[in-house]
Amino acid sequence: MKKFITNTLSIALSSIHRFTLPFIASVIVTACLILSVEFSESFIFYRIAVGAGIAFPFLILLKLYAEFRKLNSNIALCLSVIAGLALAAYGFYYTPTEAYHLNSTYWYRTILILLVTHLGIALTPLLATSSKERLWSFNLKLFLQFFFSSINAAVLFIGLAIALLSVEKLFGLDLEEDLYLKLWIACAFLVHPLLFLGGVPQANDPKKEIACPKALHFSLRFIALPLSTTYLLILYLYVSKILLQWSWPNGWVAMPILILALISLFTYLLSEPLTERTPWAKLYHRWIFRLIFPLSIVLFLALQIRLNNYGLTINRYFGIALALWLLALSLIHILRHRLHPACIPASLLAVTLFALCAGPFSVFSWSERAQIERVHILSEKLGMIKNGILQQAETEVDSENAEQLKSSLRYI
Repeated sequence: MKKFITNTLSIALSSIHRFTLPFIASVIVTACLILSVEFSESFIFYRIAVGAGIAFPFLILLKLYAEFRKLNSNIALCLSVIAGLALAAYGFYYTPTEAYHLNSTYWYRTILILLVTHLGIALTPLLATSSKERLWSFNLKLFLQFFFSSINAAVLFIGLAIALLSVEKLFGLDLEEDLYLKLWIACAFLVHPLLFLGGVPQANDPKKEIACPKALHFSLRFIALPLSTTYLLILYLYVSKILLQWSWPNGWVAMPILILALISLFTYLLSEPLTERTPWAKLYHRWIFRLIFPLSIVLFLALQIRLNNYGLTINRYFGIALALWLLALSLIHILRHRLHPACIPASLLAVTLFALCAGPFSVFSWSERAQIERVHILSEKLGMIKNGILQQAETEVDSENAEQLKSSLRYI
C-alpha cells in the first residue's frame, strides 16, 4: 500500500512539474466552478472558469511545441504565460455577463476554439518528424490516456459519492444538496486532467511507436467497418432513388452523410498501420474516398436547397464548409491515391481557423449578415419597411413569408 501511494504521488508530482501551467489552469477552473455553484447569483466565477478552461489545452499545446522544437525552457515558459493569459482574458471577455445571454453563437465560438487547439495538439509530432507511424502512435497514446483517465475519474466520483451517501444515511447527517455536484466538478476538472497529463507522450519518449491494440483492431473490423458499410448502402440506395425520379436531394440527407464521414475518417486514420498486412484495411483505404466523393456532391446540393429557402445560418455554413472539405479531400485522394494521415486533421484545422478568424467571411459575421439581409428582403415583400424602418404591416400579409420573417428575427 505504501509503495502504491508513493508511486501515485510520484506520477502526480511528475505530471505537475512537466505541465505546471496547465495544472494551475485546471485548479482555477475547478475552484471557480465550485465558487459559481456556491455563489450562483454571481456569474464572474463562471467567466473566469471559461477563460482558464480555454487556456488549459492551449498551454498543453505550447508545452508540447516547446518539447518537440527543443526550445529554451525560460523562453518557452514566458511564451506560455503570455499566450495563456491572453487567451484566458479573451475567454473571460467574450463570455456574457449573465447566464441567459449564453446563446448558440457563444457555444459555437467556444467549441471552435477548443477544436483548433486539440487539432494542433494532434499535429505536434510533425514538428520533429514527418513519420506517419510516429504521428499515429502519439495520437493513439493520447486517446488511450484520455479514455482511461475518464474511466478512473468516473469510478472515483461514483465511489466517493456512494461513500458520502452512506455516511449521510447511516449517521443521519444533512449534507449540502450541491455537495455531489462539487465533488463531480473536482473529479472532472482536477482529477481527470491530472491523470491525463501524467500519460501525455514526451518528445524524447524511447517507445515512439506502439502496435495496434487487438481491442482497437476488433472495434474497427466488427463495429466501425459494418457501420460505414450500412450508411454507404442506405445513402447509395437513396442516390439511386433521386436519380431514377430525377428529383433534388432532401435536405435531411446531410445528417447521415456527415455521420458517415465522421465514422469513415476515424476508421481511415485508426486503421492506417493495418493497411500493409490486413486485406480489409487495404481495400477500405483504396475505396472509401472514392465512395464518399459522390456523396459530398449530394450533400452540397442538398444544403443548397436549405440555403435558398431559409438563408445562411451557422449550421448551414458549417454544412457547406464540410461538404466542400470532403469534396476536396476525396478528389485529392483519388488523384494521389494515398494521403499522409496528417492531411485530414491539418485541412480540418485550416477550415476551422477560416470559419473562426476570416473576418467578414467568418461563420458568425457571414450568417448574421445573411439573415439581416433576408429580414430586409422579406420585410419589403410584406410591405413592412418604410424609410428603412421596420413597422407593422397595414394590409394582410402572406403567411409563408411572415413565418420566414419571424424565423429570421428569432435567429438574429
